[in-house]
Amino acid sequence: MVPDDKVPPASKPAATQAVDDSATGQAGDQCEAGSGGSLFDQVHHMHPTEKFRLALKADRTTRTVLSRDHDPRILFFLCKNPHITIEEIVQIARDARILQNTLEYIIRNPQWANREEVRYAVAVNPKTPIPMVPRLLPLLNGSNLRRIAKSQAVRLRIKTAALKLVVGSPA
Repeated sequence: MVPDDKVPPASKPAATQAVDDSATGQAGDQCEAGSGGSLFDQVHHMHPTEKFRLALKADRTTRTVLSRDHDPRILFFLCKNPHITIEEIVQIARDARILQNTLEYIIRNPQWANREEVRYAVAVNPKTPIPMVPRLLPLLNGSNLRRIAKSQAVRLRIKTAALKLVVGSPA
């Protein structure tokens, strides 16, 4: 059997070839003529393990398509992509479908955890475990703490903890 990277493009299945091309920046939102549809359609029909592998090397367009997939495990693999931007990390951290291990992976990365917008997104995400939030709240600036304290969408325990920090009461 010939390794995948040695297979000539013409002999690969059209969907795999077009997605490979998009991951390396050789194609846009639409695939090659006759290949079976848009990048979204091709990614949608891929097996989950193919999506995980693609997420590790995908370009920004493909990462956007993958981030909208119904499988939340893909978000973890997107975080491992060396080309992911801070804006994409914030979007992933805000996503209510995110898994706890992905949130922990994000917050353990010092490059991302040092960013206010990432800490805020993790703190207000409904999937963030309650024990993780008290470590994040003191690291947020005053305006974000006030936003959390006033928000109706934040869990009551988090809202109360933020309010205590805003008014200066002991936590």
